[in-house]
Amino acid sequence: MKKTDVIFDLWNGKKKNIEKETSKKIVKKRQIRLYYVWINVWNEESKDNPFIRPCLIVNNYFRWDLVLIVPMTTKINTNLKDIYYQIDWTKYWLNKTSYVLCNQIKVISKKRLNRKLNDTDDISLLNNDVFLEIIEKLKSFI
Repeated sequence: MKKTDVIFDLWNGKKKNIEKETSKKIVKKRQIRLYYVWINVWNEESKDNPFIRPCLIVNNYFRWDLVLIVPMTTKINTNLKDIYYQIDWTKYWLNKTSYVLCNQIKVISKKRLNRKLNDTDDISLLNNDVFLEIIEKLKSFI
């Protein structure tokens, strides 16, 4: 069996568990959270956990438990600097310098949200001024 087959089988099991989840998640705009990434999209893969990636919650006022997010990364492609917005990692429980991937804005199910990066809501919320700067940058990609 190929490595990709094993990963897809693991992901399919995880996806079934996510779909069964019935708990309502309380999500706040400006929150940094972890979310489950569809494994068949390789450019979204995380190196530490192939199913989890951090994201910024942009909006949570959608019907059907949907939320608008922007994925985050710790790696930057120097040829595409204009798609990133750097986050001061020391303020938000991130392990190292992180960047919002402004060109990957997407709507996902709240079921795909895993957890906040910490237990204190105030720390996991981006500063409003920083958030507004990111929103302005996102507008250039819409």
